[in-house]
Amino acid sequence: MDEFGQENAKPLTVKDFNKEEQPREKAEKYGLQALSNAELLAIVLRTGQPGLPVTRIAAELMQSRQNKFTLLERMSDDELKSIPGIGPVKVLEIRTMLEIMRRYTRENLSDLTQFKSSEEIYNFMRFRIANLDHEQMWALFLNNSNRLIGEMKISEGSATATIFDIKKVLRQALAINAQAIILCHNHPSGICRPSGPDQQITNKFGEACKTLEFRFLDHLIVTVNGFYSFHDNGNM
Repeated sequence: MDEFGQENAKPLTVKDFNKEEQPREKAEKYGLQALSNAELLAIVLRTGQPGLPVTRIAAELMQSRQNKFTLLERMSDDELKSIPGIGPVKVLEIRTMLEIMRRYTRENLSDLTQFKSSEEIYNFMRFRIANLDHEQMWALFLNNSNRLIGEMKISEGSATATIFDIKKVLRQALAINAQAIILCHNHPSGICRPSGPDQQITNKFGEACKTLEFRFLDHLIVTVNGFYSFHDNGNM
């Protein structure tokens, strides 16, 4: 039995219709920005019911609200359920979508972590990696204002070494449109002094960043006893 109390009936999905009518196919071909509000909603709702495709459910719902999500938000749960094809599960899906929209509009880039010094980088990373019994290396991705927009653990190794894949870091930086990168790794020994390989990694990564015009801001060695900044020590 489905959410509408019907048995032995397969819900219709957007895949059951002509490809020109499928929002997912259209999105893959032209991008989500090419979809109407109703088509976007159809992707969220996913399935219809026998004789009532999800595309029609979404279209009729949006038409009843002048095609505005702000008016859709004002509908009560009972009003939503009065629309043919909308049951409790779809009400929850709609409410979830609207809540995501609300949270997105409340976000402010100024709320993102901003790094102004090597000490701030250390304080951000020390509780994550300082006390590990093995090495980890992380990349922090920043925007033009040095605000954190992404982070990635790029390697994990023994107590003495990690394997560092430069291409992996740069691919991710390109994917999220980062403008600057910080490297951080820990020394389980507690010794902040950089090793020869640490310096080689820093030099090689710096050259790679120059090629793709990324700002390589710093490379920190993080320990429970403190940190070493390649930038602060003039070794970048």
